[in-house]
Amino acid sequence: MPRAGTFTHSKTIAGLATLTFAAWSATAIPAGAQTLSWRQYESVSRPQGPVPCTKLRDAEQQVADDFQQMKDVDAQLNENRDEISQSNTGTGWQALANGAIGMAAITDSINASHRIEASEDIARQQLDYFHTLEAGCLNDAQAIAQAAGIDTSSHVDKEATPTGYVRRTFDGGIEVEDAFFTRDGQPDAPEGYARVTMQWGLDHSLDTRWFDVHNAPVLVKGVARTLVAFSEHGEPLQQDNFGVDGKPILDPDGCARKTWVYDETSNNKAEESCYNADGTLRLNTAGFARVRYQFPPVMNAMDPLATTWFGVDGKPMLYKGCARLAQTRADDNELQVTGEACYGAQGQPIVGPNGYFRLARSFASVAHVKEETYYGPDNQPIIRADVGYARIDYTYDADDDNVTRTDLFGADLKPIIGKDGFASHIQTYTQDHLPLIDLYLGADGKPILSPKDGYASKVLTYDAGGFQVSEAYTDAAGKPMVSKAGFATETFRRDKDGNILEDTMTDAGGRLMDGPQGYAHSLWKQDAKGNAVEIDYFAADGSPARAFAVERMSYDDKNQVVADAYFTVTGQPATYSDGYSRVTYVYNEANNPVPTYYNAAGGVIADPHK
Repeated sequence: MPRAGTFTHSKTIAGLATLTFAAWSATAIPAGAQTLSWRQYESVSRPQGPVPCTKLRDAEQQVADDFQQMKDVDAQLNENRDEISQSNTGTGWQALANGAIGMAAITDSINASHRIEASEDIARQQLDYFHTLEAGCLNDAQAIAQAAGIDTSSHVDKEATPTGYVRRTFDGGIEVEDAFFTRDGQPDAPEGYARVTMQWGLDHSLDTRWFDVHNAPVLVKGVARTLVAFSEHGEPLQQDNFGVDGKPILDPDGCARKTWVYDETSNNKAEESCYNADGTLRLNTAGFARVRYQFPPVMNAMDPLATTWFGVDGKPMLYKGCARLAQTRADDNELQVTGEACYGAQGQPIVGPNGYFRLARSFASVAHVKEETYYGPDNQPIIRADVGYARIDYTYDADDDNVTRTDLFGADLKPIIGKDGFASHIQTYTQDHLPLIDLYLGADGKPILSPKDGYASKVLTYDAGGFQVSEAYTDAAGKPMVSKAGFATETFRRDKDGNILEDTMTDAGGRLMDGPQGYAHSLWKQDAKGNAVEIDYFAADGSPARAFAVERMSYDDKNQVVADAYFTVTGQPATYSDGYSRVTYVYNEANNPVPTYYNAAGGVIADPHK
C-alpha cells in the first residue's frame, strides 16, 4: 500500500494516441496498460499520525497529477476504440480477421477503461482524505523534533531566572512563547523584554515579536518584530524588521530587510543583501549593500574562493580597499591558500589595503608555508609596506616541526632588512626540539642587533636531563650584552630531578647584577615531593633583596599550589614587582586555578595581569 509522499509518478503508453488499425493486435493494449500507475491505487493510503506539511503537499500534488493522467489515458483509449470501430479495410477473410482482432482490442480497451475508472475513484478518495489531514499536519520544526524523539505535545514549562522565573509555552512541541515574571508573579524584563512570541507558518516562516511589562511592543536589539522566511532545509532566506509601531525599521546592521542565497554544493551562504523598506538596496553599517561569495565546487567547503562587494546600484564597489578578493588553493588541500588577489570595481588589478595586488604562496608541507611573494598590478614583485619586504622564505628542520631559518627579500629579490630589523632569522634546536640558538642577520649575512628583541643572538644550554641551565645574550660582535630580558646571562643549578636549587643573573662582564625583579641571586627549597616551598632572594651585593626577600608557597594534596606570598627579610608582607603581595588559588570544575590577589595590607585587589 502506498504511503503519503512516496507515490511514483505515472507513466504513459508509448504511441497510444497515434496507433492505427493496422498496428493493433489482441494483446497490445493490455500489455501497455500494465505500466500505468493506476495499479497503485487499489485502496486509500491512511498514514498513522500527523505527517509533515511539505510531505503532505507533495503527496497531494502527486496524486492529483496521477489522477489527471488517468483521465488522459482513458480519453485516449476511447479515441482509439472509435478509430477501430470505424475502420473497414480488407475483403473476405482479411476483413473478418481484422474485425475479430479489432473486437478483441476493443474488449481489452473497455476492460482497461473500467480499471482506470476504479483507480480514479480511489485517487479521488485519496485526495479527499489528504485534505482532511491539512489542518493537523506538522510544520517542518515539529517534524524535525518528532523525528529526533523530542516531545511534541503542547505544554508549559517554568524555569527559574535570577529575578524570578520564565514561563515557556509549547504548541505541538514547538516553543511559541516565553514570558518572564518576578518571584511574586509580576511581569519582568530581565533581558529588555517581558514576553516574546514565536509563530511558525506552514510556509516556512517564523514571526517573532517582543513585548514590555505592559504588553506593548518593545525594541530588542533594535527591532520589535522580525519575520523570517526559511527554506525547506532550514536556512534563513529573508528577514523583515519592524518597529514598535509595526512599520519597517532598520536593524543594528542598518537593514530593513535582509536576504540570503545559498550555494547548493557547499551548503554555504553565497550572497547576503541589505534593503530599505521599499525593497531598494541600501548600504549596511559595514559599508556595502550586498556581498557575494564563490565557493569551490566541493561539498561542505569552508572558505570562499572569491568575495565581491556591491553598492546600492548593484554594481561592484570598493570595500576595505578591494571590490573583489579572490583566492587560489591547492587542489588537494582546501586549507592551502596558494594565492590571493585584489580587484577594483571595474575588475582591474589594484593595490589592496595590504600594499600589494596579489600574493603567491608555496608550501613545504600540508601546514607549513615555504615561500610567499607579493606583486603589484604589473605582476612584478613589490615591497609590502607594513612588513618591509617583497618575499619571505621559510626553512624547516628535518621533522618539519620548527622553522629553522627565515629570509627576507626586496623587490629585486635580494636580501633586505624588513620592518622588524633583520634580513634573516636563524633558529636551531636540540634533537628533542628544545631551542638552542636564536640569531639575527643583516642583508650582508652578518649578525645584527634586533631592535624588537634587543639582541643579536640568544644561546640556551641544557643538562643531561634536558633541563635548561643557562641563557646568554650577545651583540652583533658576538660579545655578551644585557638584553631586554634585563641581564646578559642567567644560570640555573638543579637537582637530579630538574628542580631549581639556585638562580643567578650576571651582566656583560660576568658580574652579579640585579635583574628585572630586583634580585641577582636566589636559593630554592623543596619539600619531599619536589615542590618549591621557599625562595630566598639576594641583591647583587649579597644582601637580601630590597623589594622582597622571601617567597613562600603552599600546596594541596594534589600538589597544586594554593598560596604564594612575598615577605621582607623581617617577615613582613612585601610587594612583588607585579603589584601584589599574596595570591591564593581555588580550582574550578575544569581544575583550572582561579586566583585572588591581595596587597601587603591584606586587602583584595584586582588581578594585576588584566
